[in-house]
Amino acid sequence: MMGDPVIKRVVVLAGGAVTSALTGCVAGDCDLFLITESDVAGLDVLKRIYDAVIRRATSSRGADARVFVTRSGLAVTFFFAPSPAPIQVVLSTYKSTADLLASFDVDAAAFAFQLSRDAFVCTPRCRRALEHGVNIADSTRHSRTYFH
Repeated sequence: MMGDPVIKRVVVLAGGAVTSALTGCVAGDCDLFLITESDVAGLDVLKRIYDAVIRRATSSRGADARVFVTRSGLAVTFFFAPSPAPIQVVLSTYKSTADLLASFDVDAAAFAFQLSRDAFVCTPRCRRALEHGVNIADSTRHSRTYFH
């Protein structure tokens, strides 16, 4: 998946999985976000991710490969058997990584890995949360996914 130049240019790993990887914690899933101006371009990238996931699963597990795919109003999720953490592609698109991270409602999750730059980035509030071990609840940041 990382070898596809379109995926590398558009996809950002962000949220709790990135924070967990850097802090040595276990992540429940891996969230992929699309940085693109167009939902149509986002759909093309989603198809590329699907193809890459299926290729990877079959190349590593052969005939035993099992991938279960679900779609909600917010994301497409790939579950694997045996199970590493699922991969979740968030269906909202963002104009930039900064816009994406500004949308996070939990401070410590506002962390990302940009494939295009091979670099980690975070917001100042994420850095504060990690340095002090505290998320500050800001009711203006609550979203419909806040308690999930």
